[in-house]
Amino acid sequence: MRIQAFLTAAAIKLKRLATALLLLWRLVAATSPGVGGIGGGTRNWADYFAKTPGSEEKAIEILRQVTADFDRAHGTSITPKLEKALESAGKGKPSP
Repeated sequence: MRIQAFLTAAAIKLKRLATALLLLWRLVAATSPGVGGIGGGTRNWADYFAKTPGSEEKAIEILRQVTADFDRAHGTSITPKLEKALESAGKGKPSP
């Protein structure tokens, strides 16, 4: 019985990891610079956003979508924390 419980728990963790990786891939695929490493650093992103009108807003919207998808898939509540961080960075959603 212990082995079955362990395997079930491991399968759940692997499914969550696969979901997170898929969501991360969606974010990276939808944007131009890479993430980290050569060509994907903070300066690269700042340059890309400065040269590509609307790209920063698009990246933020993708981040919101990926975070909401993750929250729904795993019962987490990361979205409010993301919104708070974006707001403190001056990137919050405009008031209606």
